Amino acid sequence: MNRKLFVVFWFVSALFFLFLEHICTNHSHENYELMLKAAENMIQMTNIVRAHRDSLSEDDINDTGLLGSEFTLMTTTLGDLEAKRTTTNPDFAAVILHMLMKAGVKQGDSVAIGASGSFPALLIATLSACKALDANPIVICSLGASQWGANMRNFTILDIMYWLSKAGMCSMPVAVSLGGDLDTGVNFPEDLKRSLIEKIRRYNVEFINEPDLARNVSVRMKLYLTSAGKSGIAAFVNIGGASVNTGISETFLKLKPGLTTVSKFPEEAKQGVLHRMAKMGVPVINLLYMKGICLEYNLPWDPQPLPTPGEARIYKSLFNKAKVIAVASAHFLSLIVGGLLILKRTRKKKSRQFKLNSGR
Repeated sequence: MNRKLFVVFWFVSALFFLFLEHICTNHSHENYELMLKAAENMIQMTNIVRAHRDSLSEDDINDTGLLGSEFTLMTTTLGDLEAKRTTTNPDFAAVILHMLMKAGVKQGDSVAIGASGSFPALLIATLSACKALDANPIVICSLGASQWGANMRNFTILDIMYWLSKAGMCSMPVAVSLGGDLDTGVNFPEDLKRSLIEKIRRYNVEFINEPDLARNVSVRMKLYLTSAGKSGIAAFVNIGGASVNTGISETFLKLKPGLTTVSKFPEEAKQGVLHRMAKMGVPVINLLYMKGICLEYNLPWDPQPLPTPGEARIYKSLFNKAKVIAVASAHFLSLIVGGLLILKRTRKKKSRQFKLNSGR
């Protein structure tokens, strides 16, 4: 084999690699229709919520109705405005559907959801994914919210779920707490606490008011398991940073965003619902670190306008890409090694021929 033939061999291998890369990223994902349905559900739910907002936040550049104010009496912690706007992208519902399916959630399964008021768009995205899968979402939420979350007393996360339930898009949460410090709103003004408790009672939702973390976690676990019945919990989704869900140990900060593995457990007094779920073998989806999720799934950061569902790379055969590239790389490498061996033999043959000719 001469050098020209080897170069041709290498060129053909490179074309093969590029062809597989093109095939991998330009064919529809196997769950494309379900993912698209989840995103469309989120658009519909977002429109319902927006229709019941008296006024939109000036920071809500895409007019979604899912952003609150920078500071209110219900604001519990600092927040990132760009992150809050990023989560209003309906493609988040498609990504969460992918996570749920990867966790093994099927039609009819129960999904436990623990949500603070910090990311109302992520709660809607999760509900949208469950609806597309025909799964049963069991929601327990807390009313406190970080900056630009559902931090308005007249439009809390509970109000959002009320209007969605009135439209037949979901059920009301099985229970609600005030959130904030000790999950009991201890830093809220007394008049705010009274009005929120009155709202909870008016909506006829069970009120959790337990300052002890371990007992609070136990109350929630009992509610989740009772609501799920014999089928049990197929996955747990944590939305936001409510300590009753995340626990109060620094080990939580090391958890991978999205579908994650809980391998380190703090002492029981510091554990949250996600630790109890993980101990039971329930898959955990952690929706908090938005940049990490955007990087993994190629979602745009703080887009304006919001993307049209079905066009992003997440709807392509992206999740099998690693296997395809590995196969292509192995083929590419084998051709290079084979070509080098053949080239080496050719050189040895020419060398022997040269010696023979020189000895004449």
